[in-house]
Amino acid sequence: MVLCALPSLGGFELVGVTCVYGDVELRGKIALSYLGGRGPVYLGESEPISGLAPWHSGLEGSLLGDLNGYRAVDGGVDFLIDKSLELAGSLEILAIGPLTNIATAIIRDADFASRVKALYLMGGDFAREFAEHNFKSDVKAAEVVFGSGIRVDVMPLNITRQVAIEIEAFDFLGETNLGKEIRQWAAHKSLAFNNPHDLMALLMFAEPSLFELSDFGSVSVSDAGISKHRFLTEGKQRVVVGLDVAGVKRRVLEVLSGSII
Repeated sequence: MVLCALPSLGGFELVGVTCVYGDVELRGKIALSYLGGRGPVYLGESEPISGLAPWHSGLEGSLLGDLNGYRAVDGGVDFLIDKSLELAGSLEILAIGPLTNIATAIIRDADFASRVKALYLMGGDFAREFAEHNFKSDVKAAEVVFGSGIRVDVMPLNITRQVAIEIEAFDFLGETNLGKEIRQWAAHKSLAFNNPHDLMALLMFAEPSLFELSDFGSVSVSDAGISKHRFLTEGKQRVVVGLDVAGVKRRVLEVLSGSII
């Protein structure tokens, strides 16, 4: 949600951020801290439609200092619906978490999906029988979104895992919040590298030439969160199936370097 605001990627206007899943108030504060207090940032749905209890790592925001000066605005789903009316046919959405906010907007407004130009998301795994976090955290929401007819491009885990950037490559971030959080997560997971899952979803939208997308088809998600993609001429959903690994690594570091200028 925060990466949309990086100044080193252009060509689009950030009209707002909605937080989702679990402690959305904390997520809103984190988003605002990265945005330098500039919004708008809205509180979305905290509870998955599927009823599963949200999972937390316990690390969220722990290195960001006092966040009490930040407060996101209520009404994330209403914001999505209102923007889809205001920008009908031109609104594009980047989703890097569970799909609860978008699914709730679809449930509340039957025409919401038809007004959104495209949805770009990070989620699923189309190479393994593996339930990726964003889909399995709210399977019911994923079912609603993929069943709505909305135009979707998917950046899956089996692609993001191919871009493993050594932690030392992020040394230029120094003691910035992002630098500290990258190192914290790597230590927590005992990893010597970082997979830039969410930034790759943004690059799929902003710089699609770095990626190869499938033909259009239909995505389905099982009750366990396992994702599948079937090729259908009438489908409106694509998944990334290939990428320029070296080019993506280079752009990730360039974009993050630009974010601290």
